[in-house]
Amino acid sequence: MPKGKDFLLTDLGCGEYTREYFSEKRYEHLCCRSEGHNVPIIDGREQLAGGEYGCDCFEAGKEGRMVISFAGAYANPALKSLVRTLDWDEADGTLQVEDCYQVTERLQSIRENLITHWKPEVQGNTVRIRGDESGCTAAIEGEEVKVDCIRRDFYDHGGQRRDVWLIQWEVPVAGQAGEVRARFTVRAV
Repeated sequence: MPKGKDFLLTDLGCGEYTREYFSEKRYEHLCCRSEGHNVPIIDGREQLAGGEYGCDCFEAGKEGRMVISFAGAYANPALKSLVRTLDWDEADGTLQVEDCYQVTERLQSIRENLITHWKPEVQGNTVRIRGDESGCTAAIEGEEVKVDCIRRDFYDHGGQRRDVWLIQWEVPVAGQAGEVRARFTVRAV
């Protein structure tokens, strides 16, 4: 990826510490809930909070590959497994992301979700993000999808209001049980 200080697809980090941040309202804060992270939303539901809903397998290889298994984070009986594979290619600055869903019955929806502080531009299945010093594209594979860019407010750890963009699209879900794959490639520009 280009050198620079821009985090183009990001984790929001700690939000502003308020009384609600440390109460039962904690997961109403975007930075604490899974919608504020680069993970899918399944059947309209985000990941559940708590250690029992963590990933069940994490592997990181020397060749730039990471594999994460985290179906249990959703506690959805129709979702048998969810494995995210990330392949980083240092030479050409690309990150290939593939989510493989094994479902025992038809899911109602799978919505991929990416987070950025920069206002994205969408053209077909390609999302362009431009920071101050660098940029990238996220190219969604497969049939054309409608990409939504949703602006949200986020109060950072210092209490500053910041714009955050949720980049979301529906993954075409087959009408039966089996395997569903979603792939996108992030490329430096």
